[in-house]
Amino acid sequence: MRTPFILSISVLLVATASACGKVGALAGGAGNGSGGASSGSCSILANPGSPNSGFSASAGLFTYSPLDVNTEINTIAPLGNLIAPGHVFPSDHIYLYMQGSTAAGAHNVIAPADGNVVGITTLNHPGGFVDYTLYVAVDRSFWWFVGHVQPAPGITVGSTITAGDVVATNSGWSTAVDFGVYNWNQSSNPGVLDDCIQNADGMTDAPLSFYQGALRTALYNRVNSASTPDGTIGLDVAGELVGFWTQEGNANPLDQNFDVTFGYQIVAPGIAQIASGGTGLPQGDYTVGVSDPDFRAVTPSSGVVTYHLSGSASGVLLVQLVSAGRLKLEFFPGAGSASFDSNAVYFVR
Repeated sequence: MRTPFILSISVLLVATASACGKVGALAGGAGNGSGGASSGSCSILANPGSPNSGFSASAGLFTYSPLDVNTEINTIAPLGNLIAPGHVFPSDHIYLYMQGSTAAGAHNVIAPADGNVVGITTLNHPGGFVDYTLYVAVDRSFWWFVGHVQPAPGITVGSTITAGDVVATNSGWSTAVDFGVYNWNQSSNPGVLDDCIQNADGMTDAPLSFYQGALRTALYNRVNSASTPDGTIGLDVAGELVGFWTQEGNANPLDQNFDVTFGYQIVAPGIAQIASGGTGLPQGDYTVGVSDPDFRAVTPSSGVVTYHLSGSASGVLLVQLVSAGRLKLEFFPGAGSASFDSNAVYFVR
């Protein structure tokens, strides 16, 4: 699960297999090879790709699954997972949940396409556990990556990869291998309204869409969200509560400690979910009351809206869209009813 490119993370995320991503990652860490992104750059990657009109990524580009679809993949979760603190912003990769043992080295990870290794990112986990994300460029405009892996012997930055090669093994940290695609030839994502996040994650694309034939069908049949088989990172709608917000005055939306997303569970898109980095609402994940308004129905004309939260904490969450791009929020633990006071926090996008 992606972290800043060629950056050794010194900030521990959380002690779960799902904890990974951007949170805290720009706050520290030693450069490794290409150097790390700065906190003001709005870039996850120190040396990102760029558009190339001479290259077209299409179905059939990928010819191998990173894990065998019949014997090694149990289910696939699509783009857009929300789980704090590592994925307050929806995840930019899919999850290949493994069959059988998930112990370190139990599964070889296979290159889906040819390319050159352009980065290997280190993730330091609680207890001293380390694993990696491997980035491979098919073209300067199109990269694929696999995460929660240990690179195979001889795989280093600069290695030439052939489709079907064993490039890594599962690390043993997670029950899934992350699989993602960056495509700089695609248009900006209309569901990402924050300019910084658009710059950082707007190149995210759907990995399974680059397969064809029987393999494509078999992979999509493993996706555990039939209504949204590819998923999406783009939830934002102008003038509606739904989507990603960052604290007003925060210069770095990539630091997810200051962010909140009002979204939906990827495996059950009809179930509302809130992921909070910890500002204004305790860090964690929440569901809302069954009679609470849909996030897409809350607009500036809605006034103050109450949500009844359960999950990482229980209580009442008050929200108000004071304008199309400004949100007022306050949480009252254990409360049955509440009114805004001086502790309210403002978010923007």
